[in-house]
Amino acid sequence: MSLEFNSRIKGHYNDLSKSEKIIADYLLDNQSKIRNLSIQQLSAETKVSTSAISRFAKKIGFKNYREMIVDLAEATLDNPFFMSLDENDSMMNIARKTFYEGTVSLTSTISFLDEETLNRTIQLLAKSKKCFLFAMGGSSILAWNMYHRFIRTSLCCEYVEDFHMQLMNCGKLTSEDCAFIISHTGRNKDIMRAVEILQERHVPIICITSNALSPIAKKADIVLVSISEETKFRPEAVTSTISQMLLIDTLFTLYSIKVDHDHEYMKSIRQIINTTRF
Repeated sequence: MSLEFNSRIKGHYNDLSKSEKIIADYLLDNQSKIRNLSIQQLSAETKVSTSAISRFAKKIGFKNYREMIVDLAEATLDNPFFMSLDENDSMMNIARKTFYEGTVSLTSTISFLDEETLNRTIQLLAKSKKCFLFAMGGSSILAWNMYHRFIRTSLCCEYVEDFHMQLMNCGKLTSEDCAFIISHTGRNKDIMRAVEILQERHVPIICITSNALSPIAKKADIVLVSISEETKFRPEAVTSTISQMLLIDTLFTLYSIKVDHDHEYMKSIRQIINTTRF
């Protein structure tokens, strides 16, 4: 099965219904057979209704069952390169596989992006008086990276790592600002508390997550999805970081080009930074 297709299913798996998980498990376990099955045949194989299969296809990002099967049929199947990482592998082979998984994550993530979502995101950032970043744990690295990027632009972007400080900033944001949340699982209880406060204050929320159906994603106004593949030695949060980093870079580039037309902000920052160098 295409790793992109595989990752797409796993990215939604935790929030699938019982019958949808049956469909997902069947697709993952019958990689070559599924390409030739009609929706009625898949229904007979899984003992799940055709309507449930149609809903499943839409839930993982396709218009209908036919589009899902066509996408799978066109993908490269049974790629012999991708195998589980093994301690007996040579160092270079492990390195190649690790880089390959990162490439797959990027390819899968770009397939989820669309013009409308990017446009809405940039428009919201452009009209916001302030954009405050929210992240915990490993995602805090991405939040610092985003802050480091956007401090070069006209966007008033702020981030503090301490969670209590993040909560306190929730009380200062208004509907004229925006909140940017980075959460791999989309299930962090602390971040969810921040989301509740933000919603009470009618603050628009942008979210980057690997789980499009997670509690935090469902509360967000705009969701940017990163896709990753988990392996025995490498949790999916590692590969998702690569895609999330590129999503942030994409937003920074779009904002710089579409909003900051004269680039004066970046010029001034560059001049200041240059004074620190020989």
